Amino acid sequence: MTTSVRWKTLLPRAAIAVCVTALFLYYGAGFKDEKLQSIAGVIAGVAGTLLGFLITAVALLTAVMDRTLIANMRKTGHYQRLVEDTFTTCTLLLGVVVASIFSLFFESERLHCAFAILVLLCMLGLLYVFEAGRRFSVVIKALS
Repeated sequence: MTTSVRWKTLLPRAAIAVCVTALFLYYGAGFKDEKLQSIAGVIAGVAGTLLGFLITAVALLTAVMDRTLIANMRKTGHYQRLVEDTFTTCTLLLGVVVASIFSLFFESERLHCAFAILVLLCMLGLLYVFEAGRRFSVVIKALS
C-alpha cells in the first residue's frame, strides 16, 4: 500500500495544527469577544497579503517559462508539484480569510468555536506558506 506524498506532508502539519488548536481551546477560554474579533481582523489582513504574494509568485514563475531551469523542472515534474502545492496554500489562505471574516459576526461560545476553526486553518496555512516560501526561494536563487 502506497501513501501519497500529499498525505505524508499533510498529516504532520495537520497534527501540529490540531495541537495548537487544542491549546487555544484549553487556554483561550478567558479571551474576551472583542479581543478575538480584533485578532481575527488582523489575521484576515495578514492572510490576504500572503495570498496576494503567492499569486504574484506564481505569475512571476509563469513569466519565466522560457528559462532552462523551469523547462527542466517541467520535465521532472517539480514544476507541477510546486504549482499544485502553491494552489493548495492559496486555498488554505483563502479559507483563513473567509473563516476570520465569519468569526467577526459571532459572539460568545460560537465565536470561540469559529476562532478555533480559524486557528486550525491559520496554522495549517502558515505551515504550507513556509514550505512554499522555501521552494520559491530555491527557484529564485537558481534563476539568479
